[in-house]
Amino acid sequence: MAPVKDQHKIDVAAAFTKLDTDKDGFLSSQDLESFFTKHWTGVSATEVRDILAEVGTGGKISKDQFESLFYKHESEHDPEEEYKVAFAKFDIDGDKLLSADDIMASLKNMGESLTMEEVQEMIREADVDGTGMLNYEEFVKMIETM
Repeated sequence: MAPVKDQHKIDVAAAFTKLDTDKDGFLSSQDLESFFTKHWTGVSATEVRDILAEVGTGGKISKDQFESLFYKHESEHDPEEEYKVAFAKFDIDGDKLLSADDIMASLKNMGESLTMEEVQEMIREADVDGTGMLNYEEFVKMIETM
């Protein structure tokens, strides 16, 4: 199992591959706009064009350039803040606990498909207090051991 930092790099590379629908090794402004509007709220088309102007070439962005967006401030990277944001995104009903339904809905929104049985197994493995749901600490532990 890869350490979290290495897993983050793998996830970014996998995201690029998934977004590169025409498999030309580049993402267009439309690809980026779709990515950012799906995964980050409040990112406008203008901001996507600004990102392309900053790191892209010819209205497109390569895999290395895409990855540099995520590692540009690696020394300032705060995994705790990322965990909080991720937990909040998964906590659909806002009750500070992740149910299987919360996780299923979030994964579906991200384009991932796990069965309810797979999600329940993930919860069982990380559910230290036996509630059948994940609190923030259990969520973080699960993420760090993936």
